[in-house]
Amino acid sequence: MSRIEIKIPEVGQTTSEVRLVKWHKEVGDQIKRGDVLADLETDKMVVELESFGAGTLAERLAEVDQMVSVGNVVAV
Repeated sequence: MSRIEIKIPEVGQTTSEVRLVKWHKEVGDQIKRGDVLADLETDKMVVELESFGAGTLAERLAEVDQMVSVGNVVAV
């Protein structure tokens, strides 16, 4: 079974890092395409981090309130 890295997407031209506000899924949860995995806060808004695939959330690599750079892996 392949592992898919879930990365922080680009959410604006000037945003280089976001704050992870809330996880909506726990390790072991089944994920389907389009599920909201987490809420991310930029300096201007809160955006949803959606899944682009399906499977099981194996690992969360960032904690709530942690600042994470765009492109960094936050879950598998």
